[in-house]
Amino acid sequence: MSKSGLFRGTLAATVALAFAGIASAQYTQNDAANCGPQTNDPNGGCNLASPLFQDLGSHATGEFLTVTGTIGTYIPTGGTTYTSRDLDWFTITLTQDSVVSITLTTTAAQNVLFIGDGGTCPAALWYGVQAATPQSSGTQYLAAGTYTIVATTPFETDAVNPVYACGNYTLSIDIQPGNPSCGSATTQPCDVAHATGGCDDWSCCNVVCSADPLCCDLQWDANCVTNGAVALCGYFIYTCPPAAGAPVNNCVTAATQIAVGETKTFDTTNSTTDGPSPVATGAAAWMGKDIWYVIQAPANGQLTLDSCASSYDQCMELYALGTSSSVTDPSTLPSLFIGQVDDSCGVVGGPATLTLVDAVQGEWYLLRVGGWAADAVSAPAVGAGSVTASFQQVIFSSGNQNTVTVVADGSNVNLGLSSGAISATSKQRWLAMPFTAPAGDVTWAVEQIIAKGFIPAGSTDTNLEYVIWKRNANNPAPVAADQVAAGSVPFPAFYDDALDDAATAAAAIDVNPPVTINPGNYYLTVFASDPNDSAHGNGSTISNFAWFIYAKDGINLFNSGGAPMAWRSVTFPTPGFVVYTGLTGVYIVKAGDDQNDIYTTSFTILGSSTPTAPECPADLDDNGTVNAADLAILLGAWGGSGGDIDGNGTTNASDLALLLGAWGACP
Repeated sequence: MSKSGLFRGTLAATVALAFAGIASAQYTQNDAANCGPQTNDPNGGCNLASPLFQDLGSHATGEFLTVTGTIGTYIPTGGTTYTSRDLDWFTITLTQDSVVSITLTTTAAQNVLFIGDGGTCPAALWYGVQAATPQSSGTQYLAAGTYTIVATTPFETDAVNPVYACGNYTLSIDIQPGNPSCGSATTQPCDVAHATGGCDDWSCCNVVCSADPLCCDLQWDANCVTNGAVALCGYFIYTCPPAAGAPVNNCVTAATQIAVGETKTFDTTNSTTDGPSPVATGAAAWMGKDIWYVIQAPANGQLTLDSCASSYDQCMELYALGTSSSVTDPSTLPSLFIGQVDDSCGVVGGPATLTLVDAVQGEWYLLRVGGWAADAVSAPAVGAGSVTASFQQVIFSSGNQNTVTVVADGSNVNLGLSSGAISATSKQRWLAMPFTAPAGDVTWAVEQIIAKGFIPAGSTDTNLEYVIWKRNANNPAPVAADQVAAGSVPFPAFYDDALDDAATAAAAIDVNPPVTINPGNYYLTVFASDPNDSAHGNGSTISNFAWFIYAKDGINLFNSGGAPMAWRSVTFPTPGFVVYTGLTGVYIVKAGDDQNDIYTTSFTILGSSTPTAPECPADLDDNGTVNAADLAILLGAWGGSGGDIDGNGTTNASDLALLLGAWGACP
């Protein structure tokens, strides 16, 4: 599941509106007449190191605009495959509060339309729609101001697929006035019934009155609140009246605490519904008959809440509570929403399991478990089940991937380094990326490796494989004797794990059984494979996982001249890993960032730790020697636990005997 994403759903799409424009204007995109490199693209927007937008000017209600041009996937300068996409970015200024209907029509079979705040980068795009037809559209109620419109196609590397191919488009923009009863300072709140027409939320009021004009022409009654503000606009009015036989955690204000490693059983037969609707949260499914749990993340890592043992059609939702373990104001639930899962145990119409991939140490999370419902008025499913909490700690993370800037033309790209059998002569195109298992009196069990990247066009990736190598002093290239562990899994589905520049790019390798490593320094290699690639078969296929670079929290390596580098191989063990500096001078990172980060790839290693006994337990101050300083600590803790060496919980004569017997340097 995704904790966050590019789109924030709006309500205008729930009401079909059509207007005939009065005044009209025509525009042509101001870049080249076809798709191509983003060199000084005058409407390349946030894809350029110095963002550029085509300004469509200022417009009042009653105007109708059309823009024509070309968008789609293309081969970049010097490239051989379709790895770039032409997006056209426009700004438009509205001089009045308006109802704006935007339609994008393309020769391509699919297209994507975005709307957002005007001319901001990173792009604050808050409405998006992808159409499976050559036309996409959206209607927005926009206050006076400047906005961004982006026209494009989905990004794919298929060179011949007309769904994504470069082609012509027409962007139609219809600007019309809203209802005069809406948004006035004298009107009442939309979630409260009142005798006058309209309400103070201009956007919501226009949606409701378009569906039911009496809400503006006569009065804003209870129907306008329930079937309008709540059902159409996403207003959330919290209520959880008492119910006979309801579970103790029926209301969000009485959520049950669950700990990592714990299982809670439940029965929702007598539950009521007090959680927000999908209109309020932006979730996909209706749900109800809900119960609530709270859990605290013990560390940074991956939190899983599994209800697959349940026996009914179920949905689950997660909310972020921050440092609080309870919900003090239930009306704020929609603003705390993280995400929803449905049928995630692999059974259609079945139970759900939820994983938060970037839980934060010490933060509290609220779990909603409920039954699926067909719509707002249908009865939700109920049943018995259980929920189990588990957690995987972050052993190492290099951070999120970021775009790099191409020196030649100033464009930004998501760049990955090929890893796999990419040709007959490059059978083991591997990277060795440094990581460190945290220090301490523990051993680490590596349970999952999450690498971020993509599958380049033309490659066949049957498996995703990994190798962990011991990293020795001075960071030399790994050799066969340094291998700690290796494994392979069927190539996993991609998902989105954070606010990266590239969404749905994380691929998780489940390490089963887990690999045990000690604190220290290591390398990680991740690569794609196929039974018929040059490393495993007759070389009839190419296997390639393009491992994303420029992760800001990675560990930098340097060559003998002090320049940033990576260890990269063509075949292994001969010649094995060699210094790679091919990115230097070709790509640069964002202004103010560390240029050395350009060689660090994006990955996270998850697992668990097991405490180990210290090698020198009598060395109470951990300075490597048992001496008078340790004796002073022991005597000062006499009768307590601060100098307990033998593990019986009390500092006493037996601990003193052990300390005196270990006097001197630790082994």
